[in-house]
Amino acid sequence: MNISNIFCYIFGEITFFSKIKFILLCILCYKMEIAEEGKFYNPFSFQQTKNIKGILSIVIFIYHFYFAVLNNDNYYYIPFSDYGYKIVSIFFFYSGYGIMKKYLTTKNYLKGFLRKRLISVLIPFYLINTTLSVLYYFTGNKYLNTENLIRKKEKNIKIIIFTLLGITPAYEIGWYSIAISVLYISFYLSFRFIKYHNLNFIIIFIFLCSTIYYVNIKRDRHYCFQGFGYIKSHFPFLFGLIIAKYENIILNKIKKYHSFSLLLFLYFRFYFIDYYRDFIRYLKKKKLSLEEPKFYIKSAIIYNLHCIMSVIVVHLILMKIYFHNKILDYLGKISYEIYLYHFFGLKLLRSELYYIQSDRFYVLMCFCWTIIIPIIMNYVDSFLINLGLKIAFCKLNSDKKKGKNQYFAVKNELNQNNEKKNENF
Repeated sequence: MNISNIFCYIFGEITFFSKIKFILLCILCYKMEIAEEGKFYNPFSFQQTKNIKGILSIVIFIYHFYFAVLNNDNYYYIPFSDYGYKIVSIFFFYSGYGIMKKYLTTKNYLKGFLRKRLISVLIPFYLINTTLSVLYYFTGNKYLNTENLIRKKEKNIKIIIFTLLGITPAYEIGWYSIAISVLYISFYLSFRFIKYHNLNFIIIFIFLCSTIYYVNIKRDRHYCFQGFGYIKSHFPFLFGLIIAKYENIILNKIKKYHSFSLLLFLYFRFYFIDYYRDFIRYLKKKKLSLEEPKFYIKSAIIYNLHCIMSVIVVHLILMKIYFHNKILDYLGKISYEIYLYHFFGLKLLRSELYYIQSDRFYVLMCFCWTIIIPIIMNYVDSFLINLGLKIAFCKLNSDKKKGKNQYFAVKNELNQNNEKKNENF
């Protein structure tokens, strides 16, 4: 019996998909460092968060690969079956942490904030959203998308306009881009006019609660903000703002009781999982529906608390483990493109337009698509974003140039006056 047979006997059959996951695990662990006893890494450092974004983008690809395409096939079993919204919640957390950190350390950070942020987020989104809108328009149901109105063969002008504008995103996972844009706007409006940070946090908290109420009333998955995916993962954005504000105080306290803190938050994380499962069992037993307002809102609260506990646990672990290698660094650079474009490939490669029969070849092509297409689109997006920023800040740049010219003109006059004084002296 060779080594592979022994491994199969102990761990079960090694599928082609398992081999690819093993390769990804090796990439993850390459050059990984573990802190010595009594020492800690900064879990919020730029390099660490960039690498974690790269890891999470691949994990969410595997999550969508498992659920949206393979339909829970045991052959491709993945042990993190309910991690999609938790992964997105960490992206929300990093967004909140990042903008708050820059706000605290950069002078006049809010000047041009909305133009920079919205252009960077929405240009890639509208590029894929428009592409898919055109695809749906001309192919009907050949590209499977069961949750979107544009799939209807009737070419309703209202549906087309709403889809192109992103009000009814053509892309199922495009809701994140719209949601984070609205959260950026809420941050800007709050911090632009009010300088008391704790009051700003309260205002954003009220806004997030109001969106839960709004979603609960509308309950229409075809529109952004009205799907359950958003309301169960958006509160970590506010949590990121708070952590960035009180980072040093929090980290200094946690370093003293790191092991105890990790065990405590691990307990709460699993507590909320069990609590939610018991809650769902109770609804089924009583034949009650989650669609009822009080149950829907309660479910959203439990989910968000669970997400916050997950964020805390992840970063408590990252205080002791440091991931860094060039592969993760590059994946972090294209993480937004990986998120945006991977699902398109997953469905396109097994649609009526183009269908790959072989499971192995399909898995391989999906992984290739998820890496190669985002690399290409990263260059395209960067070009379009830079172009958009140049257009948006054209007036500002011209004003700056005028200001510089005036500065140098005054400086030259002063130099000439000093030279004349020296000559006279």
